[in-house]
Amino acid sequence: MKVAFMETPSPWLVRQNSQVSLGLLYLATILKNGGYDVRYLRPESPEELMGFDIVCMGGTTVEYPMNEDCAKWLKENSPETKIFIGGPHATAMCDEIEKTGLFDSICAGEGESLILDMVEDAENGKLKKVYQNGYIKNLDLIPFPDRSLIKGSHGGDIFAYGQNYAGEGNENVITSRGCPYDCAFCAWKSMWNGTMRYRSIDNVIEEIEGIIESSEIRQIRFSDDLMTWNRKRCLEMCDRLESLDIAWRASVRADSLTPEICEALVQAGCKEISPGIESGDQRVLDFLNKKTTTEKMQEGCRNAMKAGITVRALFMIGTPGEHPDTPEINRNYMEELDFDMITLSTFIPFPGSPIWDDPEVYYCTVLSDDFRKYNKDYWVMTNEGKAKRKYEPLIHNKILTLDEQVDNVARMERYVEETGRYNRG
Repeated sequence: MKVAFMETPSPWLVRQNSQVSLGLLYLATILKNGGYDVRYLRPESPEELMGFDIVCMGGTTVEYPMNEDCAKWLKENSPETKIFIGGPHATAMCDEIEKTGLFDSICAGEGESLILDMVEDAENGKLKKVYQNGYIKNLDLIPFPDRSLIKGSHGGDIFAYGQNYAGEGNENVITSRGCPYDCAFCAWKSMWNGTMRYRSIDNVIEEIEGIIESSEIRQIRFSDDLMTWNRKRCLEMCDRLESLDIAWRASVRADSLTPEICEALVQAGCKEISPGIESGDQRVLDFLNKKTTTEKMQEGCRNAMKAGITVRALFMIGTPGEHPDTPEINRNYMEELDFDMITLSTFIPFPGSPIWDDPEVYYCTVLSDDFRKYNKDYWVMTNEGKAKRKYEPLIHNKILTLDEQVDNVARMERYVEETGRYNRG
């Protein structure tokens, strides 16, 4: 049985292959350890998917249309190939995806405890349409991802402005799954069952030591949603990382950045953090159920910058809850903090998120379920290269007219352009 795991092409990204899809790599590793002939692919054309008994796809709503295109091509050109799909979009939209008939089997939830059953059932002619309930309590039981399966570049440019702190290349590592919060824009609760689970610190350190011993790479991107949320664990993790002499970045809750945490991050080799600010307008934060204040986030970011950590602030624009003056409030907030880099993401009503499930609760209407438009960075390919696509609202925030909503987004982009710190996709 020959199995391919396809990392979905993402032509809208400015930098391709800057990090590997850990979810797919975990699954590929489990099958390889089980004796199967496994390939991890980053295809430039669907022809590269030929010759496999099974092709596995994953990803978010943003990647799903490309998965559909590849599945259609395989159905026409290699009908004997079984096509599996999983990930957050497949979990949230399982019933709808099943109706397309494009995929032979759907993995809803975490796939590490399901993938062997799926492949064995395919071998024995017993393949089911849907496999689910793959919730994993003990993350230490999952084998480390086999990075020898990756071919091609998966390094460089994880830090702001292309900075390299410890040679070239990087790896990404995840030390936990889940989030204790319930932000209205986030779909991860449908994937993780709304729980927070951690790998043991010994297990994490063993994986990083293996990366160091087997490669020249000394730069790590931690892919956790909330690296600093659990104060005790974060401090212990930093204490253990300090001896490894690596450079790293992580995603964080800004309101968790106490002076003690920031000092520990620096000592452990943290060079950059990405706090999810979303908005400097408290009305928007409350609307999105962010459960924090602009003042707490401001204090945390100041602590980080004072400690010497680069802060790449993540803002979301075109969200429910915005008012006509939200862009100016955001601009003042940005100017007061003077972030090192600012990322703007246009709002997407992700399937599985509270806003997708109950838009009327958030005083908005979902305008389109055409997932080809669900591109948070709004980059498209042209004959001249990548270009910015015109913003097209995916929701109508009923506090504003649609024209006002479009104008809000334009003003925000203009303000960030003027800072010279706009991080593009």
